Amino acid sequence: METYFASAERSIIETILKQHDHINNIGPSQQIIDAMPCLGAIINSNRQIIYANGALMSLLGLENMEQALGLRPGELVYCINAHKMPGGCGTAKECRYCGAVNSIVKCQETGEPYVGECCITSVINSNRISFEFQIACTPFYLSNEDRYTIITLTDISSKKRKEILENTFLHDLTNKTTNLQGLSVLIKRADKQGQLGKLTDILGMVSNSINDEIVSYRQLLNAESNTLSMNVEKVRAYDMIYNATQLVKFNINLQNKEILMKPPFPDVSLRTDTALLQRSLLNMLKNALEATPDNIPVHIGYDVNEDSVTFWVKNATAMPEHVKSRVFQRSFSTKGTDRGIGTYSMKLLVEQYLGGKVDFESDEQNGTRFFVMLPLKSMMEE
Repeated sequence: METYFASAERSIIETILKQHDHINNIGPSQQIIDAMPCLGAIINSNRQIIYANGALMSLLGLENMEQALGLRPGELVYCINAHKMPGGCGTAKECRYCGAVNSIVKCQETGEPYVGECCITSVINSNRISFEFQIACTPFYLSNEDRYTIITLTDISSKKRKEILENTFLHDLTNKTTNLQGLSVLIKRADKQGQLGKLTDILGMVSNSINDEIVSYRQLLNAESNTLSMNVEKVRAYDMIYNATQLVKFNINLQNKEILMKPPFPDVSLRTDTALLQRSLLNMLKNALEATPDNIPVHIGYDVNEDSVTFWVKNATAMPEHVKSRVFQRSFSTKGTDRGIGTYSMKLLVEQYLGGKVDFESDEQNGTRFFVMLPLKSMMEE
C-alpha cells in the first residue's frame, strides 16, 4: 500500500494473536506494564499493538484487549490523520511531522531507546480533543524474530499549558506593559510641548491590546473547561468583518499593514455569539497580517449561499507542508517554541461552540485562505 512516511505493511491477525499470547506467557512483563501509571503498550515491528495496559484501556473506554490488538497507536486514540491513507497510522502526509510515529520509527531503526514529544488531535464521541504526550520508546527483544517496542505516553498537557501561558500570554503582556512604560515617559515630555494627541491615541491602542490578550486567554480557558457561556444575538455579516478590520488597528505591531475589503457584499444577518465569532475573525486577520510583508495587502470578506455564510481572510503567502499538517494543534506555532494558541482556539470556539467549521487552503499559486463557515439555518432561528 502507498505511504508518505512509515511502512504500511501490517501483520495478519493470526500473527498478532500469537505475539499477544507470547507476551502473556513470559512471566511478569504484562504485570510490569500494567503497573505503570502512564499509558503503556507493546507494539510489533509493524507498529501494531500486541498489548495495552490498563491505563490506556481505561482512557479510551475499552472493555477488552481484543479491541486494541492489531491497531496502531494513532488508530487506537482516534487520531484525525490515522485513516487518511489505506495504510493507516503513520502513512499519511501529516504523519511525517508526528512526534509519536517519528519516535517509534527512530527507536526501531536504531535499536536504541528514544524519547520525544507529540501532540495528537483526536475525535472521540464527536468531540475534538488535543492530547499532548511525552513518548518514550524502548526496544524489547525476545528473539531475533520477536522484536517489539515498549511505548509509554506521559500526559504533559499541564506542562505545555504552563509553557504557553509563560511564553505567549505573559510574554506578550510584558512587551505591551513595557510599551506603556515608555509611553508614559514620552507623554510627560509631550505635555510640556503641547503634543499629547498622537501619543494618547497610541496609549489607547496599547491598553486595548492588553485587555484583548486577557479576554482572549480567559475565553480559551473557559472553552477548554466547558464553562464558556454563550450570548447569542443578531448581527450583520458585514459588520463582523468591518469591526475586525477596525479592532486590528489597536495592535500597535500591525499599524503598517494593508487590509482590503471589496464590497458589495450580500446583506445578510445571522444569530451567533458575536464575541466568539469576532475573536476567531481577529485571529485569522492577525495571522494573515503577520505572515505578509507591509507592502502586500491582506483581503477579508464573506460569501453566502442557501445554507451558510463563509467568512474568509486571504494572504499571498503559502504555508510550508510541515506547517499545514499541524496548524490546528494546540501547542504548535510558527512564531517559535511554545507559542501556539491562535488557530487552535479558532477551531475550538467555532466548531464546539458556534456549530461551524474552520479550515484553510494554501498553495504557492493562490497563497493562503482561512475561512469560518457557519450554517445559516440554525443561526437564523429566533
